Amino acid sequence: MVEKIMWLTGDINMLSDAAVRGNLDVRADAEKHQGDYRKMVEGINSTINSLVGTIDSMPLPAMIIDKEFTVQYMNQTGARILSSSQKQLIGRNAITSSRPLTAIQPNAPAAGDERRD
Repeated sequence: MVEKIMWLTGDINMLSDAAVRGNLDVRADAEKHQGDYRKMVEGINSTINSLVGTIDSMPLPAMIIDKEFTVQYMNQTGARILSSSQKQLIGRNAITSSRPLTAIQPNAPAAGDERRD
């Protein structure tokens, strides 16, 4: 019983850590769990699938990047505009790659920041 709870805890932590990082293609293997534990993992996987479906159905490009501007997720519209697959774009730097993915200006003040010259 303790081992089953440890597997469940491990999968839930893995899913939540991936989602917080923006890695929305990560899913847990619900088949390794039984009963209500399986239902819990399936529910979390379904929640992530629903979120991804909503982001992918947006008519405008959207991406999730980390602090180094590395793409963690790109929706289908963004990938289509860039003539790439979503998987090809994950891991690329959105600014310094040979074909920048965005018009972000690294030195521009963030929303709400005061401009200091």
